[in-house]
Amino acid sequence: MLAIGYFRSVGPDETVEQLEQSFEQYCESYLHQATRVFVEASEEPPYPAYSRMIAHMTGSHLEFLVVVPDSNHLGDDLESVVRSVLELEGARAKVICSDEDLPDPFQNALSNLGVKNVSRQRSDRIKSSMRRRAIEGRSMGRPPYGYRNGPDGVLQIQSEEAEVVRLAYRLYTENNLGLRLIARELNEGGIKTRKGGRWNVVTLRDILRNPAYVGTYVRFGLRVPKSHEAIVAAETFRAAQDIVKDRKRRVSAPAGEPFLLSGVVYCAECGNKMMGVTRRQTWKRKDGRRNSRAYRYYQCQSRNNLSVCRYHTWRAEALEERTLALFQNSLTGKKTEPSVLESAESAARVRELSEQRLANAERSFLRTLRKVAAGKAFSSDLVAYLGELRDSRHRAAEPNLPPGDARAALEKWETLDLSDRQDLLRRHVDRFIVGDDTVELVL
Repeated sequence: MLAIGYFRSVGPDETVEQLEQSFEQYCESYLHQATRVFVEASEEPPYPAYSRMIAHMTGSHLEFLVVVPDSNHLGDDLESVVRSVLELEGARAKVICSDEDLPDPFQNALSNLGVKNVSRQRSDRIKSSMRRRAIEGRSMGRPPYGYRNGPDGVLQIQSEEAEVVRLAYRLYTENNLGLRLIARELNEGGIKTRKGGRWNVVTLRDILRNPAYVGTYVRFGLRVPKSHEAIVAAETFRAAQDIVKDRKRRVSAPAGEPFLLSGVVYCAECGNKMMGVTRRQTWKRKDGRRNSRAYRYYQCQSRNNLSVCRYHTWRAEALEERTLALFQNSLTGKKTEPSVLESAESAARVRELSEQRLANAERSFLRTLRKVAAGKAFSSDLVAYLGELRDSRHRAAEPNLPPGDARAALEKWETLDLSDRQDLLRRHVDRFIVGDDTVELVL
């Protein structure tokens, strides 16, 4: 394959000539044809050599292999590396690192750039120390539910919590109960979590997947079997993993389209937030063709995650129309220019939403990047997440606050995108309290 070498930085103990020689040796070893080398004169942007390389590839209408020593030559952080790789792939190039241990640029970036504000050398020293502790079977951080850290650092069974763990496994593997039903069983039985809270789906899922309960300590890719006393039998744990995999295959991935009222609608019965849910239905027509349709709802998340309360389901379109009408009616005959105090409070709501949106965008981006690096997704899947990340970061830095006059802002409702609509509601509305047939507005 036609290969191009690209170097953005030169280490203190190497020269450009040495980098070029390493590139040629790599091509010779893997039977690639070395064609060009592009070297940046400076490590700081802009990067003219990179731009020349892109122009060279697009102008030639050929496919190339771009070889870099490691991901640091493509960007200073995960986001910039991903953008560089996607741009190069758009120019019909494949990108690879000459690092034999981590040739995939995404895997390389996750390894080299995954720790924020910590130098790689310091990070490696920290990881090395923690690996030694892991090999010795000594726990680090908060122990799993059912255990406590012993004086020697080895996990020790906490008897009362261990009984709850065994019960959860028994209900899952022998009684064939789902996670929500198990949560309901524990909550109705008065059993509390370690923090005294209610059980939910996420907490139970983590317990049913954690190999710590068969005595295996896992950290930094290391697995140390029999490092501590097991709570459940190995065959029980394996049975649970088989059920998890089987049920995962039968559940389709949730739609990623956000909901307008996320964070501002609350259940009238239990006071918890309501969550947006997308359900897809597929049916077969008389002519043999299949149709499918997505249905969007809001429902109480206590029912979904804690198996308490009721669903109180509302179609998304109906609830959004009802809440918007309530908001509009509340402004009738009122002066909508906010006071200084109201402006400060509403601005704080918008900032909170912007920061929450940014945190969600960063988690989604990183989760997808890890899937791509593991071969479970395509690099093109990252494009949408990069766009959302860029937009969310911009909003968090400079929140696009709607005008102080809510009535004037509502007149432009149809021209606003989803994020601006959410910001407008957050600025002027504290919450909507939703029952089966009622919706109450709290300003």
